[in-house]
Amino acid sequence: DSSEAVTINTAADFTNLIGSSAHIDASVRISSAFRGSDLSGLSGLVCVRDLFIEGNPNLRSLSGLDNMRVVKQSVTISRGSRLTDMTGLSGLEGVGRNVLLFDNGALVDLSSLSSLSWIGGTLTIREHDVLPSVSGLGGLRQIDQSLVFTNNAMLTGVEGLSGLAGLGANL
Repeated sequence: DSSEAVTINTAADFTNLIGSSAHIDASVRISSAFRGSDLSGLSGLVCVRDLFIEGNPNLRSLSGLDNMRVVKQSVTISRGSRLTDMTGLSGLEGVGRNVLLFDNGALVDLSSLSSLSWIGGTLTIREHDVLPSVSGLGGLRQIDQSLVFTNNAMLTGVEGLSGLAGLGANL
């Protein structure tokens, strides 16, 4: 297992991860310098410490993260102007701390997150202009801290969270 931070700037950086352990005790950051349209080079990852995907104007899909099951700490997916859904995270079952989905201007579908059943901290979904529902989060059973929805213009309800059995603190 690796204990350093891994930053993905180019497709060549994906190649450097091939052959790495499927379980990486490191933060994986897909930087704003990355210009790929998907994450196919990361298909071997099953568990990481943190996953940060921020400011990627060309990223259309999270495909390549299909084998990811657990993120030990936090997931941040933000400022992905062409990202319409969370395809690629369909196997994600749990996140140890926080999930932040922020300012993904084209995001309309969360159904690929249907396997996500627990979050050890806060789920924040904010500043999505066209996200109509959170129905894709139907598998979510437990959020240990807070659930935060802010400035989601098309989001009219939280009916998709009907499976939520436990919420630690705030809604």
